[in-house]
Amino acid sequence: MTQNKLPNVENAGGEKPENHNSDNPNAKPIAGWLKVIAMFFAGIIYVLREPALQLKSRVYDLKKEGPFWVLSGLLVSLAAGIGLGYQLGWQYDYDAVRWVFAGLVGALATYFYAWPAVVHLFLKGYIRLSKKVWKYLDFNLDPFKPMKAEDWLSQTVYHAIGVLTIGFGILSFWFVMTFIHAQLAIGFAGYLFGGLAGLLVGVGSGFLGMGLLNFAQLPWCATVIGAALIYFLRSFTQQYLPTEAFGFNITGLIYALELALWAGFIYPLLHIALTRIFTRFFVWLRETNHYVYHQPKGGYREFFLQLANIATAIAVFFFISVKFAPILAVSAGALYTIASVASLFVYVVFGKALNFLDNSFLSLVSSLMGGYCAYQYVLTFQIIHSSEWAFAAGFVVFFLSMIALFPIAYVALKVVFQPLLSSWLRDPLVNMHDVLSKELANSYDNTYKDKNEDYIALFSQTVSFVATIAAFIGSSILLTQFLDLNLIMSILLEIVIVISAYLTFGKLVRRFKTTLISRFFATVIAIFLGTQTYAFSSFHHISYVIGAISFILTLWIVFPVIYVLLKTLILTFRADYLLRFFVKLFDRIETTFERLWTAILENYAAIKATLDPMFENFSRAFKESWEQINKSAGGKK
Repeated sequence: MTQNKLPNVENAGGEKPENHNSDNPNAKPIAGWLKVIAMFFAGIIYVLREPALQLKSRVYDLKKEGPFWVLSGLLVSLAAGIGLGYQLGWQYDYDAVRWVFAGLVGALATYFYAWPAVVHLFLKGYIRLSKKVWKYLDFNLDPFKPMKAEDWLSQTVYHAIGVLTIGFGILSFWFVMTFIHAQLAIGFAGYLFGGLAGLLVGVGSGFLGMGLLNFAQLPWCATVIGAALIYFLRSFTQQYLPTEAFGFNITGLIYALELALWAGFIYPLLHIALTRIFTRFFVWLRETNHYVYHQPKGGYREFFLQLANIATAIAVFFFISVKFAPILAVSAGALYTIASVASLFVYVVFGKALNFLDNSFLSLVSSLMGGYCAYQYVLTFQIIHSSEWAFAAGFVVFFLSMIALFPIAYVALKVVFQPLLSSWLRDPLVNMHDVLSKELANSYDNTYKDKNEDYIALFSQTVSFVATIAAFIGSSILLTQFLDLNLIMSILLEIVIVISAYLTFGKLVRRFKTTLISRFFATVIAIFLGTQTYAFSSFHHISYVIGAISFILTLWIVFPVIYVLLKTLILTFRADYLLRFFVKLFDRIETTFERLWTAILENYAAIKATLDPMFENFSRAFKESWEQINKSAGGKK
């Protein structure tokens, strides 16, 4: 027998009840107006959630895409939030609650919607297309593989960016060092702290740049070149392209689009075009470079290097004569003497370096000078009102000079000079440099290792005599200007000073010979030039450098040359009488002084022997009288 169930009042119309919550069967159904509200919010959530999930699965999937897009999304969203907050808070004067809330919403919207949409719709397509373009650019940067002719531009760009990276590290070091030195204002110690910090920054930036260069190779080179072009051409960007939209400054976005367009498409296409057009020219240029930079010794090579060496020495002479005239603040004769010594030193040392390092060293030096001249030319004549452009011009001239200008000039000059000059002038120029270098080297040995005792004695006693004259002049000035003495006392004191100086110098030079004289002479020259520079110019720091350089040059070049020249003259004219005069003069004065001093000591001993008993008797009588006085005073007490 079946049981009849009671009819459902709410379902009396025959409608099937709805289960609004399948997870919870006991939940009550939602009323009509609440259902409308729920559907409205459900639609909003769907519209917000589903696109974010779809974009996330296509962009932020770590397994498929990796962490790059996630990290870039965080950075871009953070930048968007900060930019929006700044724009509303500082440009439109919104209160803190609204601009903070707007910045937060902008960051979230950028991360979940804007950035993944841009990546999915544009960037991924850009990357795919750019990869296809870059695949046509076949380059080889492996140093262990043979270089093809088509790799000339890749190798050139790669090594240019490497040199630029090293230069950037050096500039970073210099900037940080000078900045910290200026901020600390503690003198020379500031260079130590600044140099340490600059070394850390310079080495760090250099290692980072070289690491990126070795890792990304040519794409990194394209990025660096594009960033430099965008920076130098920023005025054109701001003038001809839109930099503002909806009240926001979009200059950074325009720069990013320019860099993407350049690195993704323009550079590889331009690279391919230049490679195919100029490969034959580069093959010739590469062969020319190999011929110039690997030319064996002999023939035209030595002639060219000696011409460059002579030109460098002449340039140093005129540079010091003109440039250092206000710095050294010395007479014209002294200035030309200094310039001559410096140019002679450069002629010998630079010629040796050129002969040892061949044309590559000369190319490096001349290219650096050319780049520096281009930099100064752009700044001086204000061709472009920007120091960055001046630096770029200097770097371009340096680089072009190394790879093209110097080799082409070398070959062109060889065509002209080899039949006209090199055939008969090469040997005299080379021999002149060799003979002069040997003589200067021998002059050092002949000066400090001279075995001619007679000439050493003559030279030493001559220097002692000259030093005595200088002591006489100095003592005369001292006695007349600073000491108020009568004539007899001044004469006696000056005689004592002159004789003492003469004997002291003579004894010292006899003991230490040319070593003492050269060091004393070099020290005097260094102090004189350094003091002149420090006192009569604003270049205080360079005065120490000038003093040190003049000391070294005097000790190693000037004094040995003077010594050898004087020795040659004296031995040539057989001036033995000078030796007899100066040596016998010193011996006689020394003997006379010793006799006088011995007589003084003997008379002093005789006087002392005579007066000592008298002083002893006087002292004994004084002590006895003093004891009697003490006893009398004690008796009264």
